[in-house]
Amino acid sequence: MNRLAGFAMAALSLGSWAQTTPQVLLSLDPPQAVFAHTPVGQTARITQTLTNFGKVAAAKVWVEFAASGKNTCQGKPLAAGASCTFETVYSPTDAGALSTVRRILSDSDHPASGVVLVSGIHGTSSDPPAEVSLTPSLVEFGDPVMAPTRWETLKLSNNGKAALELAKVWPGYGGFTVDSKACPSTLAAGHSCDIKVKYTAEHPEDGFEGLSVTFGTGHIVMASLYRSSQRSVEQRRARPSPGR
Repeated sequence: MNRLAGFAMAALSLGSWAQTTPQVLLSLDPPQAVFAHTPVGQTARITQTLTNFGKVAAAKVWVEFAASGKNTCQGKPLAAGASCTFETVYSPTDAGALSTVRRILSDSDHPASGVVLVSGIHGTSSDPPAEVSLTPSLVEFGDPVMAPTRWETLKLSNNGKAALELAKVWPGYGGFTVDSKACPSTLAAGHSCDIKVKYTAEHPEDGFEGLSVTFGTGHIVMASLYRSSQRSVEQRRARPSPGR
């Protein structure tokens, strides 16, 4: 993985103190850019201040990998007692932890001898939350001897920021019948609807089926439906108790 993935540098977050000549003394506040947890697809920014506490101007300041964001430091001298600011922009494209080291130069014409500050940039990211959910994720339909036909309700929710086109809701087998008439063809952002599932104990064996909801975007959400067949319940009840 590219260790720089997700970092668009307007400037770099670099070390605390460094001295290039007896008269030039630079400080960076904060000394490092440490980003709070940032979901993939979102952007976070940290602004840092570079200050010259020395008695003479620093030569032309240059921040490596400056790309985007506000930057008043790049390519300019920094007078004694003066400050400039820049942003580090973090836009993760992959989940995980990212860490790297970068430099600020005091003389871009002589980069080998002009390193002023060195410090780190750190961030962590994760995949964004699911845009759609189907709850509960497991539905048990109980004892079919007591209730050979039973209805249960699941809630389909669009937790994203855009409407989603509903493509397909299934299954309709294994004793299950699905009623999704309460759900519109397009589920608006922030909205939910109820899906009703009926189970008739006609299947010969206990087991699970998967209720799947597919959207036009390719999103798929699922819930597990557990069935107990009437035959298997009757067989269990007919077995003699231990010791008889």
